[in-house]
Amino acid sequence: MTKRQKFKKEYAVELFKIAKSDLDSARLLHGTKKARPETTVFHVQQCIEKSIKAVICHNEIPLLMVHDIGALLGCLPDEKHPPYDYDLMKFNDFAGIFRYEEGKAIIDAADVEQAILVGQNVVDWAEAALGTTKK
Repeated sequence: MTKRQKFKKEYAVELFKIAKSDLDSARLLHGTKKARPETTVFHVQQCIEKSIKAVICHNEIPLLMVHDIGALLGCLPDEKHPPYDYDLMKFNDFAGIFRYEEGKAIIDAADVEQAILVGQNVVDWAEAALGTTKK
């Protein structure tokens, strides 16, 4: 059985800040051209996961203690889902298997740039959902 835990609504802001930092990390890694693409997209996955968790906390829904994006989306009412909805689940493998394998997934610079764009769109969604302002 997977544990659910309710957090204070204010925790959403902290999670959101970390999500934005994960996206910044992905951009920095991609900018170096030396990082493994799998590692860069892992940071995008973390950004997406934490953005969704922030919205869950903000809505005072008990948080499912998992790293599975699909399971987290299942905690939110359909009308509160982020852009790309369940298509975001394709990032799950970057939080697991692709962190420990190299070359099995073919990822080029354009794929990484697209992943970063998806991450930014999810951050923008979370920011709107939380009612925070861009800084």
